[in-house]
Amino acid sequence: MLRQGGGAIVNASSGAGVKGFKGQAAYAAAKHGVIGPTRSIALDHAASNIRVNAVCPGIIDTEMIQRFAASTPGGRDALIAEEPIGRLGTPDEIAAAVLWLCSDAASFAAGHALVVDGGQTVRPRTGDALPRARPGGPDTVAPRHRRTRRDNTT
Repeated sequence: MLRQGGGAIVNASSGAGVKGFKGQAAYAAAKHGVIGPTRSIALDHAASNIRVNAVCPGIIDTEMIQRFAASTPGGRDALIAEEPIGRLGTPDEIAAAVLWLCSDAASFAAGHALVVDGGQTVRPRTGDALPRARPGGPDTVAPRHRRTRRDNTT
């Protein structure tokens, strides 16, 4: 790539590379272990027009997932229940993400972990307690206060 003046590398990670999942420490460590070098190598080679990114698929409808679903309580329906979008992803959707990362349309993307998971990593897992708003809680906007000599915040 250096001799040809640049290029694109896309590493394969997982949604587990950006969010931990209960009971999956070894898998999460392996997938986090892809994203760190992706980012470092991206910095090492950005000036040489070599872009390095990662794709992080969610639950994709592959033969492996079909076998896993057959041996899991709740089967395929349980896997779909984990997806906010209401279905499993397809291999073509992951391929499209990789093709985009390799294209000129992504020429400003470097060191990015592109999550393609139907929203799974941005919401609590099924059964996890959802955060609840409470008056004065952290998810309410506090009124601004005047600056004092002892308090330098606004």
